[in-house]
Amino acid sequence: MFKKIILEKKADGVISISINIYNQKVVDFYKKNKFPIVFIEGKEKWGHRVTVDNIEGTYLATKYLLEKGKKRIGLVTGRIELIESQKDRLKGYKKALQEGGKEFNKNLFYQITSHEKEESNRILEYMQKQKVDAIMCAAGDWFATGIIKSAREKKIKIPDDIAIIGYDDLDFAGHFGLTTVKQPIIEMGQEAFKLIMEAIKNKNIEQRHIQLKPELIKRDSA
Repeated sequence: MFKKIILEKKADGVISISINIYNQKVVDFYKKNKFPIVFIEGKEKWGHRVTVDNIEGTYLATKYLLEKGKKRIGLVTGRIELIESQKDRLKGYKKALQEGGKEFNKNLFYQITSHEKEESNRILEYMQKQKVDAIMCAAGDWFATGIIKSAREKKIKIPDDIAIIGYDDLDFAGHFGLTTVKQPIIEMGQEAFKLIMEAIKNKNIEQRHIQLKPELIKRDSA
């Protein structure tokens, strides 16, 4: 697909969102043709990039939970071997724990295996068995709100029994009173657009990496 875009001149440049290119021949082809490409997130290092500091995101959230007196903070992520942002969010969680004088406990770390609705129930059940008093759901607000729904059905008090923090600050997060890490999505798109336009005008500009900062949005769930 990426190669076809150049050969058939379907576009003057490409903005790629969270897509990694594993075929080295395609990478070499892009470099040789100096074709303008901007990656939003993803783990590619060879093109222009716009990312968010995912380490900072979970660091801020975990630190906040520690400041609230939480002792056993569970972490939920996507598959860290597949998604670079999730790997960074694990690093941020570990960093906050270390600064707070706590060791990383692998039993408090859960990687999602499914996007079915039942997964939120499985996450909550697992974390209850681990006797957590907080969950940092770095896998996103969709799972965080699912956990809140499951907790309400089980008469678990949020945040007294278990505090919950999500990630992204999607439109529905406020409805659930979800404390979450806000991704500057609009700014990411704006920066990517400015960068691709600049790259189209001048294919010889130096490779650039723009990294934006996340923000902790405090609501009732934590």
